[in-house]
Amino acid sequence: MVRPPQRRLLPTITILSPFALKKRVSGRFTASSTVIAGHMPPHARDFLVYVAGGCSVERLQKGRAFFGDEKRSTPGMAYALTRVADRVSACAGLHDRESAAAARYLTELAGGR
Repeated sequence: MVRPPQRRLLPTITILSPFALKKRVSGRFTASSTVIAGHMPPHARDFLVYVAGGCSVERLQKGRAFFGDEKRSTPGMAYALTRVADRVSACAGLHDRESAAAARYLTELAGGR
């Protein structure tokens, strides 16, 4: 259950939380989304799609399915979801492309430990 003060903060916390917390917080958000959205003006509900952001293509796919439902959709949500998808794709691509090099560099920096 989400308490009244948490209703406004949960989307913001989800957007700003570290990768390790995103799964937990986004799960809590999806379980309470109707309550949270009910306390927001309709024009502000477009920003809820940023819950699907981060660097996880899997979370993005779940977000597309979740926010693609006609009951949750708002006029600007499709555009906002496209922006989120662009950011997730860029982050995931960078991770795939550079994670091995970054790991090598950090291992060398730590003296090969």
